[in-house]
Amino acid sequence: MKSVGVIAKAESPLAAQCVKGLLSWLSDRNFKQLMDSNTAKIAGLNSNLTIHDVVGQSDIIVAMGGDGTIIGLSRMIENRAVPLLGVNLGSLGFLTEFSYEDMFEGLEKILNNDFAYEDRIMIDARLYNDSKEKVSYTALNDVVIHRGALAQMIDIVVEVDDVLVNTYTADGLIVSTPTGSTAYNLSNGGPIVYPSLNSFIISPICPHTLSIRPIVLPDSVTIHISISPRVKSEVVATVDGQIAFGLGVGGKLRIAKSSKVTRIIRSPFANYYELLRGKLKWGSLEK
Repeated sequence: MKSVGVIAKAESPLAAQCVKGLLSWLSDRNFKQLMDSNTAKIAGLNSNLTIHDVVGQSDIIVAMGGDGTIIGLSRMIENRAVPLLGVNLGSLGFLTEFSYEDMFEGLEKILNNDFAYEDRIMIDARLYNDSKEKVSYTALNDVVIHRGALAQMIDIVVEVDDVLVNTYTADGLIVSTPTGSTAYNLSNGGPIVYPSLNSFIISPICPHTLSIRPIVLPDSVTIHISISPRVKSEVVATVDGQIAFGLGVGGKLRIAKSSKVTRIIRSPFANYYELLRGKLKWGSLEK
């Protein structure tokens, strides 16, 4: 590894200290540093690179911020799985596994090719109307179907491999990857799924029928989602909570596993269960 991309969330009060410390550390070891213009500004430097430029030219990317920073970057990685090292400057941090204090020791191992990673599956979401593709996005966490401004339930028709699963009468529906199982899916009462499992989770949001429960499916299936014609209000889809688009009248959303993956570098200082215990404040029995 020769080129290290550095991308930071400018709004974080810790960003300046962390970026400057990392750049100094990389300079002492003669690594090429690539920064987008906003990250460079944090360190009092100048750069003409965009985030897309940094992603395309880096051998590894150090992303400083919260999970949203990683999620946003994941959609920009196109032709190759660039390893992402997430440094948590936020509060939750399921994807940003490294603390600032752990970062340098972790980087020492990583830059000597002594590290482990996970390739996280992603979702391709394509909206069709009259058999024509209207929009296409890729998600790392989830795709959420929800009602618009009106406070009324909607009827959501879900098919898997062209077989009807159910028509959900609910406030909405979440289709999540294992990575996204600890996001909106979790707060909605859905299951936590180990990140490396090849699966999708379908979780209705506040369903009208109490017997309705989340369902876990293999990621080899194709999911089609449409809205019942009797629903007259606006229905919206959001991708990773960062992009939104309307389904429109007669729209059908096709969800399938993407050919892209997001390569997350695992922290050598904690395992997944320690991460869950810490982030979700799980208690433990003292002996």
